[in-house]
Amino acid sequence: MKIAQFNLLPPYSAGATESDVRKRTSSNFPAAPNTEASGKKVISTRDCGTGTSGNDDVTSNGSTWNGTPSRSINAFIRVDTNGDCIADYLMQTFRSQGLDQQGNQFQGRSTQNLAAFVMGVRVYAAVAEPALLAGRGKTEPAALRATNGLGNQLDRPLAVLYSTVVRSTEGSHLELYQKLCQPADGQLTGIC
Repeated sequence: MKIAQFNLLPPYSAGATESDVRKRTSSNFPAAPNTEASGKKVISTRDCGTGTSGNDDVTSNGSTWNGTPSRSINAFIRVDTNGDCIADYLMQTFRSQGLDQQGNQFQGRSTQNLAAFVMGVRVYAAVAEPALLAGRGKTEPAALRATNGLGNQLDRPLAVLYSTVVRSTEGSHLELYQKLCQPADGQLTGIC
């Protein structure tokens, strides 16, 4: 059984603030993905011919994927949910640059620990892959309505989630959470 590694964070764009991750109007808002993070590899829940099983990450051609996330905010990974080793969904993850334990912008220095950030996840239907690779993907969620075709899931995510992530190992980190949720005008908006 493969042990999950929680120290592998989603990629970020340098200078991307918390509001950049949440607001589509920002020029730093992460665009729709347009590259593949792992070639044709698929994260699957079953043995796809490698002799391994269970929680191992495998590819559609049977080779094991090491599960290392992409370092590009413009990349997606393929996810198989029904165990046939064929991608059912495409997932993009990204985050803000974040704050260190003192509430300063995280720069990755050895004296800093990443303590808080805003994370975004977009999940696209596998049929969106051609549009994403052609750079025609969109970031607004697909409309949930009856249609006689694939509708706008061909280029829009089926689900979009933004969440504030803060280490809760110290009482002072509540202040970091509030700082991430506070816009420039100083008023809490309840978006966290």
